[in-house]
Amino acid sequence: MVVFFLVTPSAHAARVYFEPQLTSYKVGDGFSLSLFIDTEGQSINALELNVAVPKLLKIKDISKNSSVIQLWVNEPSFSSETVSFTGGTPGGISTSRGLIGKIYFEAAAIGDGNIALLSNSSVFLNDGDGTKLGLQTTGGPIFKIIPRPKETGAVSPESQKPPTKDDEDKETKDGKKPEGFKIFVGEDPRVFNGQNFISFFSTDKDSGIDRYEVKEGRDDYKVARSPYLLSDQEKMRTVIRVRAYDAAGNYKESIYPGIFRRILWQLIRVFSF
Repeated sequence: MVVFFLVTPSAHAARVYFEPQLTSYKVGDGFSLSLFIDTEGQSINALELNVAVPKLLKIKDISKNSSVIQLWVNEPSFSSETVSFTGGTPGGISTSRGLIGKIYFEAAAIGDGNIALLSNSSVFLNDGDGTKLGLQTTGGPIFKIIPRPKETGAVSPESQKPPTKDDEDKETKDGKKPEGFKIFVGEDPRVFNGQNFISFFSTDKDSGIDRYEVKEGRDDYKVARSPYLLSDQEKMRTVIRVRAYDAAGNYKESIYPGIFRRILWQLIRVFSF
């Protein structure tokens, strides 16, 4: 069973930080910022991180490619001034440099500012009790937006367009499959009203994960996301296949359950007649 967000007194402290450390940009410049976590030797299994963005910046996109978060309770989202990442890692994770996600910006107005983690952010230990782990709040990157010099020649609108995560994916040549991954079966009263679901997570260091496809038994493959509500809620004896596709079209497939349990299911079917 996967358990999320049970709040109890804090212990120790994790560190959330941004890279790169921002400096100076011109109005109209596009750039990206990655959000990382250092668990300081602790094992965590859930987090909720909310990032405050000043009005000097326009949020263009967010990416969860290669994130250490395996199960998104809520898909990463953003408004005009905040970005939110809420999810967990079944089995827990301990890391000094775990990528949470990537945020894409456009410098929108002249001035000085900084990007910071909001006080309602939380990280939880993988200790069976959901103990809340303290967070080191050292402040986010400080930046300066300066005027853009007048162009001497004609500049096409396309050349001024800030880069996005799709642009980065297209520039990457990738002939390798995504990393191998496991399929976890779980249930939680806060996810699908306590019904059985699966969660899955893969990474691809070259072009990033583009999508997942799930196949239950003899059904066709269909595009899905983690967590995924299972059709078989009764006997739970359906073979499940999950394919992780990267942006270049390569895929890696995992099967649940393992070969020995699948053989056992076949024997049960044979001798039950």
